[in-house]
Amino acid sequence: MTENQTTATTFSPADCVEVLQRFEIGDYATPDDKGNVGQVMAFDDSNNSYQLEFTNPDTGDVFQKWFNDSDLSQPKRTQVKGNRPAIQLPAPAFKFLSVSDVLKQPNPKFLIDGLLSEKSFVVLYGKPGSFKSFIALDWALSLGFGVNWFEHELREPDKPVSTVYVASEGFAGLKKRVEAWLQFHQMRDDFDNHFHVICEPLLMLEPIHVDAFIEAVDTQLKKIAPAPALIVFDTLSRCMIGGDENSARDMGEFVYEVNRICKSFDATGLVIHHSGKNAAAGLRGSTALLGAADSVFKIEKKDERKAFLVVEKSKDQESENEIVLTMEQVETGIDEKGNPINSLICSEANSSETQSNCKVTPDRTEEELLYLLLCYFQKDVGACSSKWLVVAKDNGWKNSAFYKIQKRCLEKEFVKKDGRNASYRVTDEGKSRATVYAVLNKKEL
Repeated sequence: MTENQTTATTFSPADCVEVLQRFEIGDYATPDDKGNVGQVMAFDDSNNSYQLEFTNPDTGDVFQKWFNDSDLSQPKRTQVKGNRPAIQLPAPAFKFLSVSDVLKQPNPKFLIDGLLSEKSFVVLYGKPGSFKSFIALDWALSLGFGVNWFEHELREPDKPVSTVYVASEGFAGLKKRVEAWLQFHQMRDDFDNHFHVICEPLLMLEPIHVDAFIEAVDTQLKKIAPAPALIVFDTLSRCMIGGDENSARDMGEFVYEVNRICKSFDATGLVIHHSGKNAAAGLRGSTALLGAADSVFKIEKKDERKAFLVVEKSKDQESENEIVLTMEQVETGIDEKGNPINSLICSEANSSETQSNCKVTPDRTEEELLYLLLCYFQKDVGACSSKWLVVAKDNGWKNSAFYKIQKRCLEKEFVKKDGRNASYRVTDEGKSRATVYAVLNKKEL
């Protein structure tokens, strides 16, 4: 081989094998396996060495260093622009499916009925301050604790699934939001759950970050919980540092890395994003994101306590076009100065039709709901929320009314909730009220 010859990079259907090669001025090379990629600035043929230029991502400082040819290898990405190379992909192994094979494929399943499908790519977006993170956190916690999201049932109610929340933005306020959710849903922090948070930045345009995240899930998370069924990326802009949201190529690369993570665990990816300056124009940046998404939800804030969750795109599920969200302030504690610590929680989520048509009479409906729990289930055993809901719906109740009155029964201590098995049991006071309801309505108890 002569001095100017190179060896080719060989691809097989199963993997991508990188082979050392000679570098020209302007090429990129890496001296280690830690993701440090430098640009070749000079070559010294007397000792077969190269000068690489690096940029410190934290400070922006530029420095050079010499390396022997034997110490360098081709990075996993090739140059696109600046100091950020582009993805170099292995050749895929193609498989052809017949019509019979296609029909044997499983039907799409949901994580949260009418909202999140399994193994899908979902985008939730809106203006700053429109409750995006509150709703994404609500979904992740509901799945992690096995709690139905209002009238939208989980695939397996009362059975938690593993969820990961990548809090690249707003981690400082996450504690009080989680505390407010636990308090509102009558959950203890030691309850057996599968909700976990990553507070370190996850740079999706740097494959070494993605590789490290996948490895962390495999070697750390899966020792204490199942593989995640939902991974939330909060937000796209903080997970895409160094990229251009308006670039179809950069956005496509971001989508690819999200899918690479999610396919590693058969998970759904939920990306939180912002609307542009013109909110009517939809998602900020390249339309490649909209094209890649299976589902897109937009949150439009109406006032300080109300918002609309609008379904703009849904491939696999029949979804309501609009859901009315009601936010409620919850006090979670007192700070060192004696001031209350407050956070918001989504207390209601109803379709527009349910919002206008659902009218309840508080006293009677509380008594009726208590009667149903006593009538259909043993007093000392009770029932989980999903089983109680089934009985209520069989007796003409709407989902939204059920959750509203169930919450009142908890607040007034007509029922107690066992946090370990999520079972609701009627208290003595609740039994008295249910008995009155049975007598007045000539029902047996």
